Amino acid sequence: MTRPLLSSLFAAALLAVGATAANAAEVTLRAINSFQEGTYFAENFEAFVKKVNDEGKGLVQIRYIGGPKAIPTMEQGAALRNGVVDMAHTTAAFTAGVVPELMALNYATRPHHELRTNGAIDYLNSIMRART
Repeated sequence: MTRPLLSSLFAAALLAVGATAANAAEVTLRAINSFQEGTYFAENFEAFVKKVNDEGKGLVQIRYIGGPKAIPTMEQGAALRNGVVDMAHTTAAFTAGVVPELMALNYATRPHHELRTNGAIDYLNSIMRART
């Protein structure tokens, strides 16, 4: 994972804690991974969890529940929506049952940085927040 992306993910985790976290007790977020632990597809998320836990002591920690053995991949979107977990490392295809609009990313003809610049990612995030 590139350093800017890892930094962005770390910042997002801190924002998830909220503005009052500095005055509050440490917050623990529960996280799930759609991919089997220790595999190529899971290693960047596992590194992100480790970085947050190492640098977020006293502020935020992530309790890594695991992969599909803990919650089956196709049920993780519903687990996120129902509050069973706070974070899910997954793909649009695996959450299409909860937020089918995310499948638009699979058919985008513009690069991801342009989708971020033109507001498409913000729009999809707003849909995701409303549904989960």
